[in-house]
Amino acid sequence: MHRFIRDILLFCLLVLTVQVIVSLDWKIVRNLETGKATALRIGIPIPYEPAPEIRAVQKYQVEHPELGFLWKPSISERDNVVVAWGDVPAGAITTDDIGFANSKEAVAYRESGQPVDIIGIGASYIGGAQKLFHEYFALNGYSYYSFAHGRFTLPQYNIALEKYALPEKPKWIIYGLNEVSFALIPDFEAWRKTEIGWFEYHSGTWCGPAIKRGFPYDQLRACPRLNNVYLNTMNNFFPKGLGKKPSQKELVQKTERYIIDAWKKTESHGIGFILLLIPSKVRMVQGPSPALYLFDDLVPRLSRAGVPIIDLRDTYKQVEDPSLLYFQQDAHWNQTGVYRAAREILAYIETALPKGKKIE
Repeated sequence: MHRFIRDILLFCLLVLTVQVIVSLDWKIVRNLETGKATALRIGIPIPYEPAPEIRAVQKYQVEHPELGFLWKPSISERDNVVVAWGDVPAGAITTDDIGFANSKEAVAYRESGQPVDIIGIGASYIGGAQKLFHEYFALNGYSYYSFAHGRFTLPQYNIALEKYALPEKPKWIIYGLNEVSFALIPDFEAWRKTEIGWFEYHSGTWCGPAIKRGFPYDQLRACPRLNNVYLNTMNNFFPKGLGKKPSQKELVQKTERYIIDAWKKTESHGIGFILLLIPSKVRMVQGPSPALYLFDDLVPRLSRAGVPIIDLRDTYKQVEDPSLLYFQQDAHWNQTGVYRAAREILAYIETALPKGKKIE
């Protein structure tokens, strides 16, 4: 029996040693002229390193105690904060006193105390659409404002809704839902259970991987490279991670609960609510995929509940080449896609029945 246990332990030690070796940073050095291998270098993996674009944006982000993070408040044109991302046209951003990005005209309008008719809630799609939405709705007699921010997920939508949007007493709330941001719900919920800042929790950035807490992670964090070897080794052993992760069904149920909660709170204030479904570029160009299951699973449930929905899949299908609704490199909608969404929202609002009816 002792021999058997010893053999098992030796085998486990051998497997662990192999995994550690595999986790090291292996690099073959080649002669630049001949292309032949001249040396083999083995190094310790470096810790997570954010891309230059992430670092560039990081300079203008600050932590928020409830939402996690936002832009720095009160960025004006004079600050000349220009953000470039992929093939999205670079442009200077302006923010309000909270840290939400809006055009200077929209910020000035709200700060003047005039009522806002339509408020957008969501992540990068709605956040990126704020300027065109403001201009389009203004041309049609409505004021628009955005309380959306990139990388937000549904619990952040609802916090922004309750804390900032509803006190503005708009006539309508546009609740933008894309096909991927709901997957970040567990990440946000896990962060809220900690007592550390958003950036520290996300490996020093606004969008980095979440750090692991407890033994031995807290002890190894003081030695970043050794910590990275350990993490790489564990990832090789457990590629899907340790611990129970939410299933597809659980994520859809969580999404449904957040949306229903936002809808009921909005309607209880006598404000119209529209759930705007924003399809992904992959879906519209390549067709449905098992990885894109949210809308297919969610829409029947929300329709039965009575949630008002604008499904942009319908109008986007009418375009001969749907790829023209998105940037070529970046996956987000471009001005053409945003314009079609704004047109659908306006048509819905102007044909809707009077709002303010209580939810039974």
